[in-house]
Amino acid sequence: MIKNFQPKKGDQIAFTITFSEAINFTSIELGCKKNYSDTTYIIYRKLNDGISKLNNTTYQVTIPTTDLEYTSYIYDLRVKIGTTPYTPLSGRITIKPTVFEAYNG
Repeated sequence: MIKNFQPKKGDQIAFTITFSEAINFTSIELGCKKNYSDTTYIIYRKLNDGISKLNNTTYQVTIPTTDLEYTSYIYDLRVKIGTTPYTPLSGRITIKPTVFEAYNG
């Protein structure tokens, strides 16, 4: 599934992802970069560090935008079951200016 976000700079993105059944993931993580070829993440979240398990099927992801530039970023949310990775969610985060700060873009 593709989900795009357009938050104002300084806002926090928070969303839940619900799976159709309870699965014991080996890992769940979110990586965010400017380009797929970048070697470092702008934002990286994992379980208990920006990703919270709400119940057996639902997880909440929190992404701060305070330190992000006025540009677009790509992200993937990936889960692993054993050693097999799946990417149930991906998209773009485009940071928009806010009237509460001077725009320096």
